[in-house]
Amino acid sequence: GDLAAAQKRYLAALDTFRALDEPQMEAVAWHQLGMVAQKARQWAEAERCYREAVQIRERIRDYPLLATTCNQLAIVAKGDGRLADAERWYLRAIAVNEQLGQQREMAAMLNNLADLYLAQARLAEAEAYARRALAIKETLDLSAEPWNTYQVLAKIAAAQGDSAAAARWRRQEQESYAAYAGVAHQLPSWAPDFIRAVVAAAQGNQEAQAAVAQILPQLAQTNDWRNLPPVVERIVAGDTDLEALTDGLDHIDAYIISAILQRLTGV
Repeated sequence: GDLAAAQKRYLAALDTFRALDEPQMEAVAWHQLGMVAQKARQWAEAERCYREAVQIRERIRDYPLLATTCNQLAIVAKGDGRLADAERWYLRAIAVNEQLGQQREMAAMLNNLADLYLAQARLAEAEAYARRALAIKETLDLSAEPWNTYQVLAKIAAAQGDSAAAARWRRQEQESYAAYAGVAHQLPSWAPDFIRAVVAAAQGNQEAQAAVAQILPQLAQTNDWRNLPPVVERIVAGDTDLEALTDGLDHIDAYIISAILQRLTGV
């Protein structure tokens, strides 16, 4: 999280690679500087750095990594509210990956474009690109993260007023994520302690109940975790119906709730 130090070291790396006349690594340094600026939400600086990387990668014909940087430029443009620019960069990244036959990478970028169209209520286009992404991901292993595409399709179905389809997609999202062997490494750092605290609270531990009561309002104020508190309150009150409790939750929330219930019920 020390972005100033990261920027300083990447700038030093950039100078070194320039001196060594290693353009491929110079582009890597520019890309990483873009990542630092992006994390700081410094959109103009992030775009400047990514464009430097693009220019080098075009010159040396490093097309696989060119697509990666185009994808990041799309993310930056979206963050900056320039949705037309984001669309253009996503389409370019997809085209490069399609030409190279990089199916896994293309699927992720198709998913990103679908999500962009969803945010603009361009539902037919969003669904078309999401289904293209899913058709690829379902030929790959779970490290391709199909749950992200199931999630987009669930949101599209909900926006179309098809609650039954939204529920089906949401279940597939939850189940695919739960089946992924690396899921424990994707959870937020606070999740294990939180799960233990909720289990203890549901078992009647008053100290744990007080701790959970203090944490839940904090989670409720965040965009990412606001759906967890009401479900956790139901568990502490004695509800252990997995299907009912995870209904409508995204994959991470559902996994956390499932982990709590497994510890409580042993199932």
